[in-house]
Amino acid sequence: MEEHGHQRRKEVQNLHDLGIDFVHRCGGLPLAIKVIARVLATKDQTENEWKKISVKNAWSMSSLPSEITSPIYLSYEELPHHLKQCFIYCAIFPEDSVIYRDDIVRMWVAEGFIDEQDDRVLEDIAEEYYYELIYRNLLQPAYYSADLIQCRIHDLLRQLACHLSREELFVGDPDSAGVTVMSKFRRISAVTMNDMVVLPRTDKGKCKVRTWRTSYTKSLRVDDTIFERLPCIRVLDLTGSQIQAVPPCIGRLIHLRLLDLDGTDISSLLESICCLINLHILNLQRCDSLH
Repeated sequence: MEEHGHQRRKEVQNLHDLGIDFVHRCGGLPLAIKVIARVLATKDQTENEWKKISVKNAWSMSSLPSEITSPIYLSYEELPHHLKQCFIYCAIFPEDSVIYRDDIVRMWVAEGFIDEQDDRVLEDIAEEYYYELIYRNLLQPAYYSADLIQCRIHDLLRQLACHLSREELFVGDPDSAGVTVMSKFRRISAVTMNDMVVLPRTDKGKCKVRTWRTSYTKSLRVDDTIFERLPCIRVLDLTGSQIQAVPPCIGRLIHLRLLDLDGTDISSLLESICCLINLHILNLQRCDSLH
């Protein structure tokens, strides 16, 4: 009995020493300490398990931007695959944005990130993913959101997500970036200083965009051709945009799964919307002109 107690005390001391080492390797950065602490919390509380984390190759990654520290990258590397793609997707929200749980959950479902489990509703599974990312400190609850339905992503974690999605995600003014933005990127978050978002011209069939969202930090007018020039679109988020009508050509967007018209000025919906055979979610909240 006494020998067992001695071994336990020794293991606790060794864990303590490893913990101090982790803190030193985090360079005193609070965010790094928080995310590494959560990585350790998901493991068995044994010296052997903590040592496995201590020798991970991620500690010596040399290809990262200078501001992204090894502990922050390691916290991403230790995620299960389904959470990795959900975390990276959060980079579509501009810096300092509030992310609403229901919005991001819908997007993950529409993009096909959610693994089916028996007969469970996909949105319920996606919510579990959302809360798991908050638990791991990769998403941070908005300070005024006690029920966790709103969150933010820390600047450094967003930089990591942007770095990891640099081949697929464009955040900025699509018009100023030129035609390559439509043929190269799968996800576009349109942020512009102008009062209108314009889509660059691109050859038909070359557009790869699967998610399009306009920044809701201000009300923007959107180029009317958006509905006919995004043939592969799955997520079309026009929240708060100055759009008054949905044209008949929307019926050709057969891959569309999420159409978000929240806060727009549309007054009616055309029957062509019934042609959207894969549409899973149609959001018409705050469409006060709709009759």
